[in-house]
Amino acid sequence: MKERKLAKRTEKLEKLNQELSALENNEENQKKREKLSAKIEKLENKLAEKPAEEQEG
Repeated sequence: MKERKLAKRTEKLEKLNQELSALENNEENQKKREKLSAKIEKLENKLAEKPAEEQEG
């Protein structure tokens, strides 16, 4: 009986640990997406400035 209870708790703990890992990965991925978005925005701004500079010159 005790072994069965312990096994269930262990199983539940493993499931919670997996969920936690998934959440941590989501946070890391969110940070990576934010950095990439910022880089993309900078590049888009540079590209938008280039034709304007060429027209001026």
